[in-house]
Amino acid sequence: LLEQVNSCISQIISGVLLEQEDWHSSVERAEKDLYFLPENENVIFASALHGYGFCLSDFAKMWSKKINISEADILSRLFTDSYFSKGTIREDAERNGKKALFEQFILQPLWDVHSCGLLNDDLEKLKAFADKMNIKIRSKRAAEGFDEFMRGWLPLASACFRAATQASPSCRSFTRPGRLASLSLHETHPLNEAVKACDSTGITVLFIAKILHYGDSVLAMCRILSGSIHKDDELFLIENKPKNDDSEEKQKISISNVYLLMGREKVPVERAVAGTVCAIEFSGQLLATTLCSEPVPVGLVHVTRGAEPLVRVSVQPEGGMDELKSLRIALKQLSVLDSNIRVIEQENGELAMFAAGEVHLQKCLTDLYDMGHDNVKVSQPSVPFFETIISVPGTSSSSIQPVDCNIRSGIAKIKLRAAPLPRQLVEHLEKNEEALRDLRQGRFTKAVENLHQTLVQEGINWLKDYKGSIWSKQRVEQLRNFIDRIWAFGPPRARFNILFNAVADYERPSIWKKQTTKLRYFDQSMIAGFDLAMSAGP
Repeated sequence: LLEQVNSCISQIISGVLLEQEDWHSSVERAEKDLYFLPENENVIFASALHGYGFCLSDFAKMWSKKINISEADILSRLFTDSYFSKGTIREDAERNGKKALFEQFILQPLWDVHSCGLLNDDLEKLKAFADKMNIKIRSKRAAEGFDEFMRGWLPLASACFRAATQASPSCRSFTRPGRLASLSLHETHPLNEAVKACDSTGITVLFIAKILHYGDSVLAMCRILSGSIHKDDELFLIENKPKNDDSEEKQKISISNVYLLMGREKVPVERAVAGTVCAIEFSGQLLATTLCSEPVPVGLVHVTRGAEPLVRVSVQPEGGMDELKSLRIALKQLSVLDSNIRVIEQENGELAMFAAGEVHLQKCLTDLYDMGHDNVKVSQPSVPFFETIISVPGTSSSSIQPVDCNIRSGIAKIKLRAAPLPRQLVEHLEKNEEALRDLRQGRFTKAVENLHQTLVQEGINWLKDYKGSIWSKQRVEQLRNFIDRIWAFGPPRARFNILFNAVADYERPSIWKKQTTKLRYFDQSMIAGFDLAMSAGP
């Protein structure tokens, strides 16, 4: 089993590091750090049925006193083809027909105890073993006495705790480039050096991982990446994304208590330092994942590599408006802590939550219950129509036919075609969300002007280079005309959609210029219909 697991790890490491110049040495270093090897104390031999477990060091320490050989020497050779003879450890146990150290020092004693308790039903002999180990057995049946003896001799909790302490010290974890990148840290990030140093005397940086409802109080489970935290401290709440207005005063969060979490218990402490995980009781709303003693412009964001959220459920409280308001805040906090969650408020007032899949959805609901919202109604999960990771064979976006819509009484006939936008264009719209907001509110700011110029200069190329789409078949002049004749961008919850006016003889004021000209009949009706369709989703 260990060979198979390590073989998989080796393949993953080789695939990740193959592109590096010195990949041979990098692979060897990574394998040494990541392989599961019993002598490295990262393998626990355990029985879930009987509730015991051990590492090699448990038996190495015990046998070291009996055979007068150092514990380190025994540990390094206990899982090898070595055997013990005449006071020394020798090689080639299999070739010489001898029992290997693992069989002789570990399996044989375990088998003797198993035989007494589970095979021969010999409670007296089992008690004799227990007396030698200073373990008391109160059970009157051998099978129950066996479990009691093994849990006292080789407790699983102790083995797990020791294995955890052998891991890399937490204060050094974020010196690795991969760990830094997991929190969107880079060389120019204002918190990069502080997190790498993990100095308890430096500026205080906390990363919020989870919100917990504990009795009447709400706790935030967090990791201290730098500095220290005390009761009654005040820290700045740092937004996940930088704001254009640097003069805006940042919100402060007051820490009313600091706790050490031990299982289901919380232990109040005066201080927690860099490299530790703790829980804080706070006042206010945590709508970001970073708390800092300095008002830095941008915080830390956990980078996830999950799929885009597809599974949707409707979440409603059982109670009245007060519970709805509380649930809305909790969902907003949840979407901040997990970037793979999307939460929207639908036109009918219902709250909808999107998750990456049903397993992810269940985790989100569990987190919601942990935040104290267990009195909620959750609809059956649904996947929006035409959302799939598998493309239909032999089709392209250009082959999707236009749709004719006839308005009752023959007032109008509308011909529509839906086509995907290139990734670069969507990403540029995401970066200019404020400009889209200004444009929709009729404010022709500098950001709006810059957005128009970029779409004219770069957007045309993005559309033209989108292979297999309807855009790639258009001439450059037609695409420039499309940009100038944009009818509207999407509504607040679906801004990154565009309605193009492709009706040749339908002239209307350009959205890029401030106009006083009266709009044509039904112009606003078209925009309203577009907004409703985009808000409804795919």
